[in-house]
Amino acid sequence: MGSKRTLVLLSALVIGVIAAGALYFYVNGIEDRAFKGTQPVLVWVAKQDIPAGTAGEAAAPFIIQKKVPLDVRPATAITDPSTIVGKVAKINLVAGQVVVSDMFAQKSDVVQSTFADRLGKDRVAVTVSVDQVHGVSGLLQPGDHVTLMVVTTGDQSAVANGAAPGAPTTTVKDAPANAASLGEVHFLYQNVQILAVGTNLGGAPAPSGTGTTPVTAAASGLMTFAVPPDAAARIALTGSELYLALEPNNYTPVSVSPINWSNVFKTAGLAIPLPTTVAPAAPTTPTTAKG
Repeated sequence: MGSKRTLVLLSALVIGVIAAGALYFYVNGIEDRAFKGTQPVLVWVAKQDIPAGTAGEAAAPFIIQKKVPLDVRPATAITDPSTIVGKVAKINLVAGQVVVSDMFAQKSDVVQSTFADRLGKDRVAVTVSVDQVHGVSGLLQPGDHVTLMVVTTGDQSAVANGAAPGAPTTTVKDAPANAASLGEVHFLYQNVQILAVGTNLGGAPAPSGTGTTPVTAAASGLMTFAVPPDAAARIALTGSELYLALEPNNYTPVSVSPINWSNVFKTAGLAIPLPTTVAPAAPTTPTTAKG
């Protein structure tokens, strides 16, 4: 009786081993059939969204290698990220997308075909030339918003305040009577968006969770703004007298009276108040002030 029970147990064990082996070979057979004729190859994919207009050298750090079956690799997939250096993205790339050579083109070609699309409705592009003193020490980036201040001379201030062109201006000793005639600083526009610095259109991708990655500004004092046509005319007229002041992302335009020699010292010497919050506010997209 005991020997029969042992025989039954041995038989069950043998059948179980055979069944497990059959299942193993069956599963392996499915995988072999699924990958039959394929070979894993490396491709370069975007590890996060990369917007159109991003320079190749700025996009390269956000492109990583990934293995895919040979038969799904695009024929034009790039094999080396250095091939996109000196070019810009023609389209928006999404995270996980295989990067192909047609996605990047020479900067001149992309600017010619897409620059106007960046202006927006009822906007024109106008360019001014500023040095480092007038242009925040060359730290401005495409996409930044700035306040445009105009520094007027005595003659310009007199005309701005209603005097006839060519009328005599006030001398220093007469300054208290009409100090504006010695020159003023006016706020022309606030929340003016910088469309480009030199030929740099910006658009570098940001590392996940870290905000915007600064784009190295071109070694140029040329600033291009997107503004309404009448604002473009005023900027063109005052361009040589402009000072640019960089604004924070959450900046709210304020009313500032012209500053001249009659009021420049009225509050001078007082402590400039510190920001009420230490942590930076969430980025927003201010609207360009209308002229």
